[in-house]
Amino acid sequence: MSLKEWLAQLQKQTNDSIQNKIDDQFSQIPETLRSKIDSMALLIGMAYDSMKVIKPALYEK
Repeated sequence: MSLKEWLAQLQKQTNDSIQNKIDDQFSQIPETLRSKIDSMALLIGMAYDSMKVIKPALYEK
């Protein structure tokens, strides 16, 4: 196994471990609160995406 392959495997294992910890913590949150968190994350993502479009347009003049 090359160093590049080993590093890729290590990164995947680390990412999987982090994701599992997040999933475990998230599963302990009550369902109603979980849906509100999902909604807020979606709104924040949409606002961020729109700012990537709006902000450059403000400085084009």
